[in-house]
Amino acid sequence: GFSSRLEKQTLNLLQQIESNNFPANQTEPMLDILNNKIPQSLNYIFSSVRKMDSLINGLLLISRTGRIKLNPVSIDMNQLISKIIAAHKFQLDEINAEIDISPLPPCFGDENLINQLFSNLIDNAIKYRKQNAPFQLSVSGNSNNDTSTYSVCDNGVGISEHNLKKIWDVFYRVDPKISTSGEGIGLNLAMKIIEKHKGKIWAQSEFGKGSCFFIQLNDHTLV
Repeated sequence: GFSSRLEKQTLNLLQQIESNNFPANQTEPMLDILNNKIPQSLNYIFSSVRKMDSLINGLLLISRTGRIKLNPVSIDMNQLISKIIAAHKFQLDEINAEIDISPLPPCFGDENLINQLFSNLIDNAIKYRKQNAPFQLSVSGNSNNDTSTYSVCDNGVGISEHNLKKIWDVFYRVDPKISTSGEGIGLNLAMKIIEKHKGKIWAQSEFGKGSCFFIQLNDHTLV
């Protein structure tokens, strides 16, 4: 809040200097400070605050997920994935994505949390796509022995073998230099959701060749 106030006061001071006919040798040093140095400092403050806000919100979300009471129901996964794809429609259309959704078996769980789980996986696939190749995403599933197993696969940048175990850690990012939003919370949250549902989640990937995430959930009970 005070940073925003400082920004407004700086702009006000700049306008006053420009509206008066001060000699150029007096105004140039002040204008350099007001136009360049102070805005640079303010931008650093604002970006740091946004990052801190994102981290705090992520931690709160993880904490709430750990405490939330489940409302398990039978979930039509074809309908749920369709909703998630529709929610990402703008992003997917913008990158001309190729989407392949196979018929999916139902599962049993908290619909809001399962929606969050698959939304995070699809969101990550979009974020970590290859910039120089058409983006491809496929979702498939099968049912066997009272469990339903789903896969979310992409042709993105992939994950090296030594990073696969670390991707579930909170705040871990495979490559922090990749310019994407997010603070490495999505997969940790996915793991928390799976743990609450007594299911399993794992990943297979090869660097440069894409990733597949597998989710196993009970199809009629959480016991």
